[in-house]
Amino acid sequence: MSNVATHLKGWCRRNLTRMTRSHRRDVRSTQGRLLLDTPHGPQIGAGEFNPAADLSVPSQNEQVSRYWADKFKELRENDGFANPTCCWDNRLAIEHITKAGSGSPQIGWLGWLLNDYLKDVPNLRNCLSLCCGDGNHELAILKSREDLSLRSFDVCADAVQVAVQRFEREGISRDRFHLDVRDANDLDIEGKFDLIIAASALHHVENLEALIPKLSSMLNPGGYFALMEYVGPDRFQWTEQQVAIINGILEALDPYYLNGGARNAFVPPTVEAMIQIDPSEAIRSSQIPGLVRKHFRVEVERNLYFNLLHPIFPWLNNSLSNKEGRDFDSILRLLIYFEKLLIDENVMQSDFAFLVCRPLPD
Repeated sequence: MSNVATHLKGWCRRNLTRMTRSHRRDVRSTQGRLLLDTPHGPQIGAGEFNPAADLSVPSQNEQVSRYWADKFKELRENDGFANPTCCWDNRLAIEHITKAGSGSPQIGWLGWLLNDYLKDVPNLRNCLSLCCGDGNHELAILKSREDLSLRSFDVCADAVQVAVQRFEREGISRDRFHLDVRDANDLDIEGKFDLIIAASALHHVENLEALIPKLSSMLNPGGYFALMEYVGPDRFQWTEQQVAIINGILEALDPYYLNGGARNAFVPPTVEAMIQIDPSEAIRSSQIPGLVRKHFRVEVERNLYFNLLHPIFPWLNNSLSNKEGRDFDSILRLLIYFEKLLIDENVMQSDFAFLVCRPLPD
């Protein structure tokens, strides 16, 4: 371990107790803004689309379905870069996570996977994409190869309908995709696939012990499983180390750079608040990597960071975001450097990860 990492670890230990105690105050309504999730894309299906037959949602999933129907509608109607509320709406943050996934700030992890890593893989004909939402990633998958067919699903019926309409507008042939409404906690899709993709899907699944081995059994010989996921603390109950560091950063910033110009303490949202808004959010996120390794051999593993940017961003003055202001952008670049250093030196574990896997031999 480098001297830098040693000093960082010592700083965390010395300041952890003092800082967390001094910031055990209630946070105002800004706490709810932490619950924004990675805007993952929707997915789609083939054959005749029968809303009456395909859009029935189990009653236990109605809350999740309603929440994501509203969230996807909000994402479609609002320009996040013009009205930023979370780190996913900031260009510097997106460049940071994009470069971490692909090696280039201009190429996303999915583009790198399909057009670089898997470009010479023969017989890549059919793909299963989990929890599609309204179809962003799935549209990219279908456009990447004309001979690739897609099977997908989501618990949110409204998002599934939007995804179907989206595919049709793009001229995607209906015989190339099949989409319906299903719950990943009880996945009963039949068939085998050459590629399975989970884009911000697994951290919404509670029954990981059933789903992950099921995915392994659904791959054809030589198949791949790729996931881009939040794998940090369950239900965004960020560690005391994270809380201490974030509050130290907030203390160092002039109030002008803080949300509302007020120096509010950073605290994680309560578990009860998380469940009230979306009971599926990050329900067992921290257990994803370990369970994946029980059933898959990891060929590619890349830290996507966001240990600091993801939780701290709602506490910053977002009106300064994407304005090319040298002072605010410099603050963000320092945060990016700091969190990358902490993770690369093994002081912290990355809250987001990109993995490409193959099934373990029987």
